[in-house]
Amino acid sequence: MNNVPPHPANYLQRAGRAGRRQETRSLAFTLCKENPHERTVFNRPLWPFTTYIKAPYITLNSSKIVQRHVNSLLFSYFLKQVIDVAQQQNTKLDCGWFFCQDEDGKSQLERFCVWLEECDLTGIPENLERGLKALIYKTILAGTSSTNLTHQAILIISSIKNKWLSEYQPLQAEFNALNSNIGENNPYKKRIEKDLERLKGEYLLAELATRGFLPCYGFPTGIAYFDPYSVHDYQRRNHKKDDKREDNLSRIREKPTRDLSIAIREYAPGCDIVLNGLAYRSAGLSLSWHSPESCSNETQKLITAWRCDHCGAIDNALSSVSSSVCNDCGGLLNPEHKREFIEPAGFAVDFYSSPHTDVSAQHYVPVKDPWVTARDRLRPLSNPQLGQFRAGSRGDIFYHSSGEHEHGYALCWHCGRADSMTAENKLPEVFLKPHRKLRGRPEGETDAWCSGNDSEFAIKTNLHLGYVDHTDVFELYLKNSNEQTFLDYRNEDSKKIAWTLSVVLRQALADILGINVDEMGYTVKPTKLTGCSHPVAAIVLYDKSSGGAGFASSAYRYFDELFVKAKEYLKCNCQGVCQNCLLGFDTRFHIDYLDRLLAASYLNEEFIRLLALPEELKLLGGASRYCPETLFIEIRDAANHGATELHVFLQGQQSDWEINESQLLERCYRWKQLYAKVVLFVNASLQPLSEAAKEELRVLHRLGITIAIIDDGKVMLKDSACIVAQTLSDTAIKTFAHSLKQTAIPTQNWLTLPDSVLISADNYPLMPILEYLNEEALKPNTGNGDIEIEMLSECNGPLTQFAEQFWQHVLGCHPLLQQHVLSDELSSLHYSDRYLFSPWSVMLIAELIDGLKRLMKSNWTKPKIVINTFVKRESNNQKRGLLADWTDDNIRLDVITTYFKAMDENCVVNAASDTPHGRVMELTWRSGKTTHIRLDQGVGYWAIGDNAPWFDDNLSDSKQQVEKMMQLLIKLNIRNGKDFPTQIFVKER
Repeated sequence: MNNVPPHPANYLQRAGRAGRRQETRSLAFTLCKENPHERTVFNRPLWPFTTYIKAPYITLNSSKIVQRHVNSLLFSYFLKQVIDVAQQQNTKLDCGWFFCQDEDGKSQLERFCVWLEECDLTGIPENLERGLKALIYKTILAGTSSTNLTHQAILIISSIKNKWLSEYQPLQAEFNALNSNIGENNPYKKRIEKDLERLKGEYLLAELATRGFLPCYGFPTGIAYFDPYSVHDYQRRNHKKDDKREDNLSRIREKPTRDLSIAIREYAPGCDIVLNGLAYRSAGLSLSWHSPESCSNETQKLITAWRCDHCGAIDNALSSVSSSVCNDCGGLLNPEHKREFIEPAGFAVDFYSSPHTDVSAQHYVPVKDPWVTARDRLRPLSNPQLGQFRAGSRGDIFYHSSGEHEHGYALCWHCGRADSMTAENKLPEVFLKPHRKLRGRPEGETDAWCSGNDSEFAIKTNLHLGYVDHTDVFELYLKNSNEQTFLDYRNEDSKKIAWTLSVVLRQALADILGINVDEMGYTVKPTKLTGCSHPVAAIVLYDKSSGGAGFASSAYRYFDELFVKAKEYLKCNCQGVCQNCLLGFDTRFHIDYLDRLLAASYLNEEFIRLLALPEELKLLGGASRYCPETLFIEIRDAANHGATELHVFLQGQQSDWEINESQLLERCYRWKQLYAKVVLFVNASLQPLSEAAKEELRVLHRLGITIAIIDDGKVMLKDSACIVAQTLSDTAIKTFAHSLKQTAIPTQNWLTLPDSVLISADNYPLMPILEYLNEEALKPNTGNGDIEIEMLSECNGPLTQFAEQFWQHVLGCHPLLQQHVLSDELSSLHYSDRYLFSPWSVMLIAELIDGLKRLMKSNWTKPKIVINTFVKRESNNQKRGLLADWTDDNIRLDVITTYFKAMDENCVVNAASDTPHGRVMELTWRSGKTTHIRLDQGVGYWAIGDNAPWFDDNLSDSKQQVEKMMQLLIKLNIRNGKDFPTQIFVKER
C-alpha cells in the first residue's frame, strides 16, 4: 500500500487482499507518508490490530439526504407504474430521452412534473403513500405531508431542468444557425454535433445523481467539466467515442470533471491541465447562456456573495438585488468582503490551440480560503467556562477563485474567453487587441473573430469564479479559561492559537472517525457573539464533500477524546511548526499562523480537566451526563432506540407563554409521528387556566397530545434548573434537564437558550401525574354560534386571492357572520397581534381587511380601524426582506398607517407592552353584535410561496415602502407554512 488507510477496518480489508489467491504465504507492505497520522502508525505498527473499532453512528438529521431518497422512490414509481419503462431499460435511459421534447411536444420530465402535480390534487396512490411514510419514518422529515414532499421534488427537478437546458439550448441554437453550405466535415460543425451527442447521450441516472436529485454519496453533486477538444480533434475523420462505465462520474460528456470547488481553481482561465501527458491551457468558460449573436434576450445571471464583518455570516443574492446590509444581523457590509461572481458550467481551451508537452512549467491560480458559516443555534460546551459551539448539516460555504492577482477575471460575454486581471487591476493582454471566438466559427480560424470586439460592454471586468454549496460545519468559540473571554480575532496570538487548534482538531477528528484528513477542511474566521465586544476567532471545520457527509458536524460528540488527541499532536521538539507536527500539503498555506507552542500552552492539563462536567451541573445526580445534542435530536434518537412515550414539561406563567412563537405546535405534531403517546405537562400552580391557554392547549389536544397536570416542585431542581422531558420504553426511562428553567417557557427561545446546558440521566424516577385534562376540561366557555374552523391549504395560491378564499371558507362555516357581512354595517374593526413586525404580516392582515371590504360592498361605510401590537425592541441592525422585522417602531407604525391610507382607509395603530398574546379580530356591528375571530397562529401561519421577489426597502421612508409592497401584491403567492392546520375560533356576543 502506498499510504496508510485512515481506519483500522480499511487497513484490514486492504491488507486482506494479499491472502486471497490461495498462496501459502503473503505480505502486506505499507509506505508511510510524512504526515501525523501515518507517522503515528509507523511508530505503532500494531495499530490496526489493537485499536478499538467504534460502532458507526447513524443519523437521519439531513433533510436534503432524506429528500433525495424520497425523490428516488417517486421517480422509480413514475418509471415503472406511470410510463411503464421496462426494468432492463431503467439503467439505459439517457438525458435526451428525459429532457428533450418528443413528437407530442412534451418531455418525460414535463410528464413527471405533471404527474406529481396531479398527485397533489387527486391524492397519491395508496401503495406509494405507504412507501413514503415508511421511508421518512423516524427521520427529520417524519410527519411531513406527501404534498410537501412532492412539491419539493418538483422544485429540485425543475432546477435541474433549467441547468440542463441552459447547456442544451445554446448548442442547439448554434447548430440551427449553421449555413446549409457548411460541409459535413467542417470541424466547427462536428464540434457542435459531438457536444449535442454527448449532452443528450449522457446516462440519466448519473446526471440526476450529480445534480442532487437522487442519492449520490461518494460522488460530487456540484461539478464542472473541462473541454480539451480543439479543431485538431475534429479534423480527424473518425472521432472515437470514449468507452466508459455509465457510472464513472470522473468524466461527464466524455470530458474530465472536477468538483466545482476544485474546478474553479484547477480549470480556471490561464491554468494548465495535464491529461495523458499533454498540458492544455484553459482559455475561458463554456457558455451556459445564449450568446448575443443568437439574438436572444437572455442574459447571464451575476451573483454577489458577501461575508459580514460583524457576525461572520455569509450570504448571496443576484447582483441586481444584492444587499448593503447583512441578512443575519443587519450590520453594514464591508465592500472589500463582497464578490461578484459567476458559477461556471465548464471550462474550455481555445478551439484553435494545441496542447504542449512541457508539463514541468504549469501555471496555477492561488488558492483562496472558502467562506464558511454554520446555520445552527449556539450551544454551550459541557463546561460553559470553556466556550460555545455550533454544528449541523445546514452550513453554507462559498468557494471562490479571484484570479492570479486577486482582482478577479475579465470575461467576454459573447464567447466566454477569460483571463486574470493584471496586478495593476487592468485588462489582461488578450483583450487589449481583437480576440478570436473561444470555441471557433464555421468560417475557420482566419475569420473566427469574436463579435465582442465591437461591443463596448462585451468585456466584464473584476468578475470572480464562485460556487455556493451547503455542507456540514462545526464552529468552535473557545474562551481563555483564566480570563473568561473569547479568543480575540484582532490579537495575533489568539489568531495563531485558533489556526493551530483547527489543524490538530481536524486531524484528531479524522482519526476518531477513521477517514482521510483531507475529507475535511479547516479555517478561522471573525465572528460576533452576543455580549462579546470583540470579534471572536472562530475555529471552523467543514466537510469538503458537496452537500456534506456528516463528518465535521459530528465533532461535538467526541469532545473529551477530541481535545486529548489534539493535545498529543502538539507534542514535538520543534520551536513552532514543522513537518513532524503541523505542516502538511494543505496546511503549508497557513504556516504564518501556526504556532505549536502557543497552542500547547493554551490546551494544557487544566483545560482538559475543565472539560469534565462540573459538580454544579450534575443536576440529575451522579448519573448525570452532558448532552451536546439539542433536546429535539435527543427526543428523536430516543424514539429510534425504542422509546414509545414522551413527557414534556412546560414552565412559566401563562402570561409569559408565546406558544405560537415557540414551535411547540410543530414539534408536538412531529413527535406524535414518532411516539405512541405524547404527554404535555403544565404546573398545578397555573390552575385555573385562562381562556386563551385553554384554547391553545385544546389545539394540541386535538392533534393527539395528552395534557396533564404536575406538581411544580417535582420538576424543579437546584439553582433554577428543571426537568424538561422524559422518554419511556418498556425497559428504561431517560430524563432530560436544563440548567436554566427559562428555556422551558414556551417562547421564541423554547429549549434553545444558548447559555442553558442540557443534562441527561438514565433511570431517574418517573415524574408523577396529578391529573389529566380531557376535552371538556380544556373547552373554553362557549355560546350560541361559537365554532372552530380548520384551515390547511384552502388559501394557497396568488396573494390577491388570499382574502377571498379566507372569508369564503369562514362565512361558509358561520351563517351568523355571513348574515352580518351581507346585510349589516360595520362600525369598528379592532385587530390585536403582538407580532405584527414584518412587511409580510402587515400585507396579510391588510389583505384580510380589504377582502372584507370588497365583500360588504356598499355596507362598508369606513368603520373605525384600530390595530394593537407589541412594542418592538429597537436595534441598530436592520435586516432586509418581506419577512425581516422592522427594528425601528416609528418606521413600522408609520408604514402600517400609510399602507391603510393607500387603501383609502384610516387606521389607528397602537404599540404597547401590555398587548395580550392572542391574535384576535373584533368586528362590531351597527346591530349591536360583536364577532370575535381568533387566529390561533395569526397570519404568520401563511408563508410566502416560491420564487418570491426581493424586497430591500425596510429602511426607506414609509411611502416608498408601501409603494413597493403594493407593487409586489400581484407577484406573490401564499401557502400554508406548516404541515398541520391552523385553528380559527369564531364567537358572537
